[in-house]
Amino acid sequence: MKEGKLPFIRAVVGQIRHLFRTRNSLSFIRNLRKTGVPIGEDVIFHSPRTTFVDPTRPYLIRIGSHVRITHGVTILTHGYDWFVLRNLRRRAYGSAGEVDFGNNVFIGMNALILKGVSIGDDTIVAAGSVITRSVPQRSVVAGNPGRVTCSIEEYGDRLEARQFHEAAIQARALVRSGRKAVPDDFREFFYFFLPRNSVGFGRIPVELQVGPFMPEFLASQPTFASFEAFLAACLEHFEEQGDQ
Repeated sequence: MKEGKLPFIRAVVGQIRHLFRTRNSLSFIRNLRKTGVPIGEDVIFHSPRTTFVDPTRPYLIRIGSHVRITHGVTILTHGYDWFVLRNLRRRAYGSAGEVDFGNNVFIGMNALILKGVSIGDDTIVAAGSVITRSVPQRSVVAGNPGRVTCSIEEYGDRLEARQFHEAAIQARALVRSGRKAVPDDFREFFYFFLPRNSVGFGRIPVELQVGPFMPEFLASQPTFASFEAFLAACLEHFEEQGDQ
C-alpha cells in the first residue's frame, strides 16, 4: 500500500468511528464515559452529531443527573487564545479547566460553555449563551457573556402566566393557514384540555412529556372540558385583546 493512502484511510476510519459514536445519545454517553466523563442518570444529548465536547481532556467534565443538552452545544476544557501571547512573548502556555454540570440542567441550542465553569442545580442556560463564569443554582442565564436574568422560580411563574397566550398564538396561526387544528398540534399544551385517564392519549406523548410525574398529572384537572372548548377559548383570547 502506498504511504500516501494511509492518511486518507485513517481519516475515513476516524469519520466512521465518529458516526458510530454519535449515532444516538446512548452511544455518545457511552463513549464519553469511556474517556473519563462521569455522567449521571437520565442525561440526553438531543443532537450528538452537532455537540462538541473538548476531545483534548474530556475527563475534566462532570455531568450530573436529569440533564438535557441540545443542538450545537460546545463544551471546552482548554483554550488556545494564548497563541497571540506566544508570538509576543516567544513562549507557549498551558490552559485547562474543569466544567461541571449539576442536576436538573437544560442547555439551550448553540450555547458555548468555556473552561472553569460550574453550572448549578436546577438551572436553564438559554440558547446562544456564552458561559464564561460559573452559574448559581436555581437560575436562568442568557446572553454573551451569560448573565443571570431571573431565578428558576420567577421563570416558572412567567411561563405559567404566558403559556395560554402562546397556545392562542399557535391556534390563530393554524386558523389563518386554513388547516383544521387537531389535538396533536398542541402536544405541548395538553395540560389545558386532555382528559386525565390512563386508557390512552392518542398521538400526544404524555408519558414522555411528564416523565416520572404521571400520578400528579392523572390527579390534576384540565382547564377546559374538551379540546374544542380549549380551541374556542384560544381564538376568543385575541378578540378580547383587540387581536393584538
